Amino acid sequence: MYGKACAECCLARDPYCAWDGQICTRYVPNAKRRYRRQDIRHANPALQCRDQNLSVEDVDMVEVRVVYGTENNSTFLECVPRSPQATVTWHIQRDEHLEEVELDERVVKTDEGLLFRRVLRHDEGVYVCRSREHGFSQTLSRVWLDVLQGDTLADLLSQDNKHKIWSPCPAHMNSANRTPSRGWFKDVLQLIGPSNLPQVEQYCERVWCNEKLRRKHKNMMDKYRQAQEVARKTRVSKNAGERNRMPRDTHAVE
Repeated sequence: MYGKACAECCLARDPYCAWDGQICTRYVPNAKRRYRRQDIRHANPALQCRDQNLSVEDVDMVEVRVVYGTENNSTFLECVPRSPQATVTWHIQRDEHLEEVELDERVVKTDEGLLFRRVLRHDEGVYVCRSREHGFSQTLSRVWLDVLQGDTLADLLSQDNKHKIWSPCPAHMNSANRTPSRGWFKDVLQLIGPSNLPQVEQYCERVWCNEKLRRKHKNMMDKYRQAQEVARKTRVSKNAGERNRMPRDTHAVE
């Protein structure tokens, strides 16, 4: 319920739950320290989880979800921290590193997420929402914002194309290879209204059939995964070096 790390369980401040050494479970009065990992008043994981790994990698392994935005329209990326005391920051993936999102009158951070009052083409990319509290930081969500060009949707919804029938998608002509209906077009539907559902489905099928757009999606996700792998190896190497480092007092004795 409260995640996979001792710190998450501690930060929940739930008097009926505690970290038992492996999971966050129902609190059971016990003399052993491993059954007393809870701090309702201060919720300081640095003290309660001193011998636990505060940077559990499983916490940061968050799947990327896709959100579609229409150029020059508003778009919202949702991210709500588990703890109201946590500080939330938004970053955008740039090659192999994260850059904090620059906030202004057009891009506003709210308690529920990141609001683009007017989304532009250059806003497209992978956005990472992170929270930090008492020295414990974790990734809450990863969102790939795909910005649809305004003239594309305008053409889609124009009266001339309202009853246009698109040619069959080559990838779907063989019934044996036909995949189940995709639900990702619902993001677009929310932007332009339910009355245009048939046109939206046709448009999204055309996008999926477009080999160039599929390659663009794949290349972006491949670059993102490569950057994540580099960051993971860097963290592992750093943590291994810290574990192998000798205490200062040992050097003093020598």
